[in-house]
Amino acid sequence: MTHSEADTADYGLRFVLVAFGPGGVTEVARSRGMADSEWLEPVFFGDGDCQFVLADTGAETSWGLEAFRLCHDSLTALGPINVSLPAGDASTEVAENPLPFARMRRDSSGVVVEFGTDLVLWITDPSTRAVHDSIVNMEEGRPITFRLAGGSFHRMGRE
Repeated sequence: MTHSEADTADYGLRFVLVAFGPGGVTEVARSRGMADSEWLEPVFFGDGDCQFVLADTGAETSWGLEAFRLCHDSLTALGPINVSLPAGDASTEVAENPLPFARMRRDSSGVVVEFGTDLVLWITDPSTRAVHDSIVNMEEGRPITFRLAGGSFHRMGRE
């Protein structure tokens, strides 16, 4: 299953924001369900009062990342980034977690996610729902960059 197949799903593991207070633990916000994912592994990136979160999801292999903004008492889903690491032999058959190579930040034009390694990019054909993969290689040591625009992440720097 890819993120695009799970876009309408709202069951399974969730990212949950809780607050601790005198009355105990209170749920403040929760993400949509991650469908049949067996894990939801978040990494937090600071941005002043708010934080960004990238979470790897998957079952047996990585399905890619979900991005969130965590600000005060709100959790905002920013959308999926359908990437993973290729296996050691550059095959796309085993998708590995790309989080160790990810950095997420805000710059003057918005939210940016950069990866300091080669990636597998998972692309869903909207007409057939078939999933295709493509190896994306770093060029001249520059990170592979995605920018949030129009409600979804787009790869930058493509020719």
